[in-house]
Amino acid sequence: MGSEEVTGTEGAGGLGAAAARPSPAAELFLARVAAHGSPPGGGELGAVERVCRLVEGVPLAIELAAAQLGDATVGELAERLEAGVCWLAGPGSRVSRHRSVRSSIGAVHALCEPAVRHVWRCVSVFAGAFTEAAARFVCEGLGIDADEVPPALAALAATGVLHPYGEIGTVQEVRYRMARAAREFGRERLTASGEAVAVRDRHARHCRSVAAVAEALWTSGLQRQAARLVLDEHTDIVCLVRRAAREPSLARAASDSVLHLWFWWAAHGHAEEGAAHLLGLLPLLRTDEADRARAQWLAAWLSTARDPATSHRLLDAAWPAAVLAGDDALLGRIAHVHGTLAWQRHDLRAAAEHYGYAAATIPEHASAGPPAAVSLAALAVVQTHTDPEAALRTARRALARPAVRDDTWARALAHYARALADHRAGRTGRARHRARRALAQLDPGLDAPQAHRALRRLLDHVDDTGPDDSGRHRRHPLSLPAQRSTAAPAAEDPTGAGRPAR
Repeated sequence: MGSEEVTGTEGAGGLGAAAARPSPAAELFLARVAAHGSPPGGGELGAVERVCRLVEGVPLAIELAAAQLGDATVGELAERLEAGVCWLAGPGSRVSRHRSVRSSIGAVHALCEPAVRHVWRCVSVFAGAFTEAAARFVCEGLGIDADEVPPALAALAATGVLHPYGEIGTVQEVRYRMARAAREFGRERLTASGEAVAVRDRHARHCRSVAAVAEALWTSGLQRQAARLVLDEHTDIVCLVRRAAREPSLARAASDSVLHLWFWWAAHGHAEEGAAHLLGLLPLLRTDEADRARAQWLAAWLSTARDPATSHRLLDAAWPAAVLAGDDALLGRIAHVHGTLAWQRHDLRAAAEHYGYAAATIPEHASAGPPAAVSLAALAVVQTHTDPEAALRTARRALARPAVRDDTWARALAHYARALADHRAGRTGRARHRARRALAQLDPGLDAPQAHRALRRLLDHVDDTGPDDSGRHRRHPLSLPAQRSTAAPAAEDPTGAGRPAR
């Protein structure tokens, strides 16, 4: 802390031998290594950039990291820095605070007022950027007055402990990100203070609340705002999940957070990540946990493409609990996943039966998962292989559902099913028009990217095959990009939750 950051640490871990000149931080590192002895070879430039990213371009940390190469390679140094940076030290400097990263940060800490130190250690619980409101929440009940938090954050920003993003007075709330070394130092102080358990519990409650707000935004039709909120808070939610593996008392909050974000994992193409989180959390939940069956259903849905056997096992465990609870929404969503598994087996009849049951069972406006219209859209996609006219009728039924009006994802899937049905029925011009109109309504980064890519690929296929093509290709349009082919594709969830098996 005490030194300005060297910028240009982007690209760490991606700089190959054929890359242009290294970043300014990497140049400083290489210069210091050369002063100490033999510099790393050109093939190690990627590892050099990684080291500079991990120390966040701080000149003192770069100097101390360069001095470590006598005892380790650049790759080994980067691995050690993944675990922390405060251990970096060297005997060279006459100024004591420049002999280690910990002593440098400690010097800043010693100059702070007690209230500022207290806020420092409390907000070190955040792994990513946070707002003033989030800082107030985690500090609540720990002997810090709410009106002490804003000036403490300003003081920490002035010393370089926090990096603010955004401008005060604008619509977008200012967010703060703590420097990595300062976060590590703050967590050491938090543990020593005896407040760590209470602060981590407040952080878990914050993450669960944010996830619940994101789901509420999604279901109320503000889906772009929901996606932006998840992007802002994703780092801390992942931190909570990992923390729960070490502290089982946080498992319920972590599980609730992941369940609230079902739309992020399913509709935004993060199925593998969501499945990994839930599969890690399920052993930590009590067998009588109220939402355990929902966690099993969601993990099964997100695992369909990569691990069908696990999906079947999880569904078998979730079904009895859903029946006993009389949870029609969960029963319908379990049936939807069975439809996806049938689709993967190329069993179109079973897939249609399961999707039809799901669409008929899931109540209108049911929360905590996809609406019935998604199952109808999936049914329509399956029907395009056997009866395009029936598929058109099913897609129109999906679009007529009240919930679709405010659900960009479900609406895009239904429009996609209509376009695909027209294409398979030989109405190529109409299919092209429907696909283009649906694409014009979507933001590819925020509005269900999987559905956007599916519409884009369908439009490309329509344009390639021309007006005389009947669209009888078997490649499932919601699979990941691959070479165009008329052969049968690797089957996957038509609603976009799965990813194709490799």
